[in-house]
Amino acid sequence: MTEPKPQEESSPPSKPRRRWVLWVIAGLLITATVVLVATPFVIRWGIEKALSDQGVPNAQVKDVDFNPFTGVLVIKAFRGNVQAKEQKLAAVQIQAQIDWFPLWRKNIYIPEIVLRDVDLHFQRDDDGNWTIGELNLPLEPAPDEKPEKDEADADRKEPWGFGIGQVVLDNVRIHYIDPKLIVDARVANARLGSLETWNPEQATPFDLDLIANQGRIRLEGETRPLSSHPGASARLRIDQLPIGWLQPLLEEHSVSQLNGNFDTDLQITMKTDQESTLPDFSVVGSIGLDSASLGHPQAAIGRLQLTWVGQTKVRLLPEEAPPEWSVSGDLSLVSEALQWTDREADRSTAGDLELTQRISARQNKEEFLEASLDGSLRLADLNYRDSQVSLKRGSLTWEGNVALEHNPQKPQPAIEAQGILAVPAFALDLIEAGYGIAQQKFTADIALKVPAEEAPAEHLGLAATLSLEGLDISGLQQENKLLQLERFSVTDLDIAGVDSIGAASIRLDNLRALERQGEENLSTNAPDAVLSSGRIELTRASLQEMQTLRATELQIEDLSAWIVRDGDGRIEALQALAPSAREDSPDTGEQKEAPPDAGTDSDFQFDLSLERILLSGENRIDFIDRSVTPKVHQTLSELSLEATGIDSSKPAQATRITAKSHVGKHGTLNLDGTVHPFGDQLSSDLLLKLKNINLSAADGYLREAIGYRFKSGRLDGEINGQVENDLLDSNLDLVFAQLEVEAVREEDRSEVTGELGVPLGTALNLVRDSDGTIHLDIPIQGDLNDPAFRIGKVVRTAVFQTLKKGMVSYYAPLGASLLTGAALPVGAIWAVGKLYDMATTLRFAPLLFGPGEYNPTEQQQQKLKEMARLLQDRPDANLVVCGIAAPPDLEALRTERAETQDNKKYEPAASTGESKPEPSPPASEEEKQAMYELARQRAGTVQASLIEAGMAEDRILTCSPDYQPHEQAQPRVELGI
Repeated sequence: MTEPKPQEESSPPSKPRRRWVLWVIAGLLITATVVLVATPFVIRWGIEKALSDQGVPNAQVKDVDFNPFTGVLVIKAFRGNVQAKEQKLAAVQIQAQIDWFPLWRKNIYIPEIVLRDVDLHFQRDDDGNWTIGELNLPLEPAPDEKPEKDEADADRKEPWGFGIGQVVLDNVRIHYIDPKLIVDARVANARLGSLETWNPEQATPFDLDLIANQGRIRLEGETRPLSSHPGASARLRIDQLPIGWLQPLLEEHSVSQLNGNFDTDLQITMKTDQESTLPDFSVVGSIGLDSASLGHPQAAIGRLQLTWVGQTKVRLLPEEAPPEWSVSGDLSLVSEALQWTDREADRSTAGDLELTQRISARQNKEEFLEASLDGSLRLADLNYRDSQVSLKRGSLTWEGNVALEHNPQKPQPAIEAQGILAVPAFALDLIEAGYGIAQQKFTADIALKVPAEEAPAEHLGLAATLSLEGLDISGLQQENKLLQLERFSVTDLDIAGVDSIGAASIRLDNLRALERQGEENLSTNAPDAVLSSGRIELTRASLQEMQTLRATELQIEDLSAWIVRDGDGRIEALQALAPSAREDSPDTGEQKEAPPDAGTDSDFQFDLSLERILLSGENRIDFIDRSVTPKVHQTLSELSLEATGIDSSKPAQATRITAKSHVGKHGTLNLDGTVHPFGDQLSSDLLLKLKNINLSAADGYLREAIGYRFKSGRLDGEINGQVENDLLDSNLDLVFAQLEVEAVREEDRSEVTGELGVPLGTALNLVRDSDGTIHLDIPIQGDLNDPAFRIGKVVRTAVFQTLKKGMVSYYAPLGASLLTGAALPVGAIWAVGKLYDMATTLRFAPLLFGPGEYNPTEQQQQKLKEMARLLQDRPDANLVVCGIAAPPDLEALRTERAETQDNKKYEPAASTGESKPEPSPPASEEEKQAMYELARQRAGTVQASLIEAGMAEDRILTCSPDYQPHEQAQPRVELGI
């Protein structure tokens, strides 16, 4: 039997099957190789194709490297359009890396993105279309065109995570253009650190170094943007960033020029509140603006320097509540050229500004604001002009603190200020008013408080000490000085609302008001101002409710007043105060009607209360009246006055007045009594005493009144000024010594003679006492409210009536009266007059003086003593002293001046005997004045010698000084009875 073969085991796959597997593996390897090799080319082609489809022709990528194992993609030498002259989209290298393994966890992680040597051009047109390089970006679709999202499906999907290791930019150039801006910037380097959505609390560092428009911007810090409580902290530094590129943005606001450089060094912090998730911001550091300028049709700022160093905090609050914020730091602002112009209103301002302030301010959620400024403010070279005012060279300085509180429940903020305000020299012209004001320095030490009330002026609080130096007010048209003041000061000014104003002292030093335009020959020491005073001071003054002024004392020292009436009887000082009429405002002759409410309030009453008015020191008042011929000039010197008890609120209270003064050279005046100036009717009880008043000074008034002139005369007397309820009942007790008058015109003599019955000179002689004096007791009565009452007419009538009574009473005992028509011996009256004339023309031998000398010699002193002794036995005789200068005095004056000016003695031409010397030139006006002064001095020394020898002063009369230019005249003093 044949043994069966054993069963064969399974054989391996056949060779074809094995071969197929190999081919598949080989194909996969080849495919993978092809894919790996082709991927960079596909990426390159895809980039170029995508750019071409987006309208960027000729885009080129030089090389693409891609490593799928490491996930690194490198794009080299990328250019948007190789044929374009200017590359608007280009990069030397763009590198990115992706990590594959996190994809299993649905996380996309890119370890690094690098952009190096990139050129980017951004452009936006007027329609808002954007172009990057040559890529035109589509506009954002309208809200109704956006695809709807299935929010439910999105919520069911598990979100992918995203992370990036770092983003690096190196030498990225950016060029931005829009219709208004052009910006060139270069990112020198920038880095953004790790940012991962699955690690939200991780800090992401960043830094940036950017060059923009030649300025450098550096930013470094870290942030947590994905945290549940986002935060950030960064330091921002900007160096010399020009701001001129922002000017096109401001053209719509008419800004034509903008220059300057911006600097900053700030530490910026943002934190999120854990409860409200709202951020708090903090900015600490400095901000600066250097050499800035701005041009505008109405305003210009030049050479501006601004610096801020401080801290700002802002806290956002929920429920639309206003944010809480605070600011503190130091602000410095300097601008050397500020200008503002309003052409429509014809108004312009220019000046320099310097501001240095420590600022602190905060506002809470209730909008309660507190602010404080502590530092200085300075305005210099301030010039302002409009149609009414012109300010030149003005400046202002403030050093102090200003605090402000604003409660939204109050109508306005409360303000407190304390510091020193200084205003140096400036010139201010009030064009419409016609005045110019200038001052050298004004300072004020101020403490001001303005409450948050509806009527702040009523609750205003101000405490201050003020000082004004070098004030000068002048008329613009006539160019005359109206007021000059060396110093004005207010001490301890206290204002408690407009109804209570007080000051410890209000003082004016060296006041000069109304500059005199012409020189007066009647006074050798005439002042150059109508009114001047060394000091005027009001002490402890208060103004209550704007209608009651009270003060302890008004003191005036060293007063000098020059009161002049012009030829029309107007006071010149009042005319100088009126501004000149403007040339462009001619007088049309039309009378302007007053507005309906221009009337005064009849219920308003202003009260004045002064405990004392005191006039002390060296005081002088000159009165000149040019309305009469010759003009009258009288001087009150060594004047003192005191008035007490002045109170307009107490009309029944008497004001007591005492005053005394010298009148002319040798006269005196004393006033004492009381007056009720504030009653409905005037009442007074005054006694005026006059002594040794020279009547020749009033010669012009006598001529004006009756056509006579005073040849000589002296007045003593008492005037009792009794007024009771506007009824005058006074008495003039007058004593005239050596009174002589004469008519200026024959018609005036006839008029007075007709009124008196005899010539005035004869009437005076008839009432003259045996000692040559005339005593008149003249009662004067009248109603001051009577429109026909004229004091001059009343006095003239009373004087003539008194003369008539005196003549009647003198001749009645003799049984003859001119007024009754009784016959007199022929020539009897003229005999009396002739004897009187002979007595008054008695003369002594003159006292001769050497050229230029005015002191009597010892021999002349002895002669004067003997004359005084002889006249003591003749009390009825008065002595007339007349000083005279002559040509020898003029020659001596010229010689002295020649020695002083040329160191050469002035010598008249020597006589040779063969020819006459050349005559000296006539005296100039200046030399004549010197001669008159020398003659006055001679009379004065002789008068003084007679008084020293025992002769009464009131018996010596002096003539007007005289200069006699004829050759025979001698320097001398003539004496006569």
